[in-house]
Amino acid sequence: MLKKATTAVLIAITLGLFSCSGNETVSDLLRENHLIYGTWNLKAVESTQKISFIEGDEVIEFPDQIVVYENINITMEFKTDKTVETKGTTDIKTLDEDGSTIITLLNQAVLGTQNWDFDDEENIIIQGADGLPELMIIEKLTETELEVTSNKVQEVDNGFYTQKVEANAYMKLER
Repeated sequence: MLKKATTAVLIAITLGLFSCSGNETVSDLLRENHLIYGTWNLKAVESTQKISFIEGDEVIEFPDQIVVYENINITMEFKTDKTVETKGTTDIKTLDEDGSTIITLLNQAVLGTQNWDFDDEENIIIQGADGLPELMIIEKLTETELEVTSNKVQEVDNGFYTQKVEANAYMKLER
């Protein structure tokens, strides 16, 4: 009889630990304790970019470019208040489609705080610098590794022409 009572108490305690309080759902609890929270060190960034200028019916397309970060010293801290703070420095190298260097920008400072949230599929949506949401698809997430990809099309009209940039990016972060 004592064994049954002890078992019943253990089950009740276990259910109490895993039950939701108030209006929280299991998904809410998982998101509050998600692996994404905390500070990550940026280890790799690579993106391909297609740039074009549009003036009326005329479209000028430039050859694809590859942008890579080198000598990275950047951290990203995902906070529970749904902000991400990015800070540090990196060298940014732009290459042509053959891999030849077009330009290298040394020791570029990166500093900013942006809002972020999860989408319905547990990917990350970050409010971009242009104010538009940017979807970052989580390709891998463990206690120590985070890999994301993103695809973005941005158009900026300066009154004379429209610059269109299509970018596909890959980022690797570690703790």
